[in-house]
Amino acid sequence: MFAYGQTGAGKTFTMYGSPGSEGTAPRTIHELFMLIERDRGRFKHTVMASMMELHRNELVDLLVPRTSPRKSTPSFGGSPEKQKYNIHVDTRTSEVHI
Repeated sequence: MFAYGQTGAGKTFTMYGSPGSEGTAPRTIHELFMLIERDRGRFKHTVMASMMELHRNELVDLLVPRTSPRKSTPSFGGSPEKQKYNIHVDTRTSEVHI
C-alpha cells in the first residue's frame, strides 16, 4: 500500500482510520490473515512486511527499533536508531537511487 499527498490531506486517517472506522491497513491485514487461516491446510504461508516513510527525500524504516529518544542520524547499516536512506530521482532517466 502506498499513500501520497500533501500534509493534512488525510493519508494517515485513510491508512489507519479510527476505532469503529478502520482504515485500509487494518482491514487489509485482517483480510490477509482470514485468507491464511482459511487456506492453512492447503498452503504454507509466509508474511513479510515493511513500513517506510518518505519525507523530503529521506526514507525511514519505521520498523527498526529505536533505542534512545534522541534524533536519528543518517545511516545505511544496522543502526539501532531509525534507519534512514537518501533518495534521489534522476529526472532525465526517471531512475531512483537509494
